[in-house]
Amino acid sequence: MNDLLLGAIRDACQPYLRDLLARSAAEEHPHLEGLFDTHMAALTDYCLASYQEAGTLTVDFIRGLHKAFFPMGYRKTVTDASGREVVWMEPGEFKRINNQGESILHPGRITVFVAPAEVPQAMVRLVARLNYELPAAAGATAKRDAILFFILDFFDIHPFGDANSRIACILADLLAIREGLPPFYFHTIKAKEQSTITRAAELARETRDLTPLNEVLARHGHVFEEEAG
Repeated sequence: MNDLLLGAIRDACQPYLRDLLARSAAEEHPHLEGLFDTHMAALTDYCLASYQEAGTLTVDFIRGLHKAFFPMGYRKTVTDASGREVVWMEPGEFKRINNQGESILHPGRITVFVAPAEVPQAMVRLVARLNYELPAAAGATAKRDAILFFILDFFDIHPFGDANSRIACILADLLAIREGLPPFYFHTIKAKEQSTITRAAELARETRDLTPLNEVLARHGHVFEEEAG
């Protein structure tokens, strides 16, 4: 299970490594790849100790996972309209400034995520729902659906200033592995058909129908025996 989880975490973080290597001189690549491997192993150890071996998912675990992504003491600041420098993102802390994204389904529409003041309770409700639904789910498909809805709603909250996508992908695979399901490897899929899976995920969030997203997953081998029969 350690190797399976390590592979899933590496998959979620590969885009970051590729971007880092692209900005770096070739002679630095072996050192950077070594640091990346060490970081991936540390994230795996954190997940194993704080979730796989500890019980149900918690908000504190998710915040700790976000904190583990960044160097100790790291924080990102921005300058506000008055010229003051304010903290935009601090690892392990929920966002202080709201974030937004452009709709793929509805070009020109801007999606504003959950307001910072509402994030703590929104995350508590989200995690509590998952911890209720997963044990009650009968069969692999029901478990997968519960995980997918959790991840889609996580994206609607967008709880952190940065790294929401990486956290969501790791959580999806971590939950799947814990339930005896194959990992999703969303970033591998995204690298092959980014616009398709992004559109399918947004449509699933809007309609609460996982069919378009499951169709993308099926093309990449995420089909269970109970469905194939």
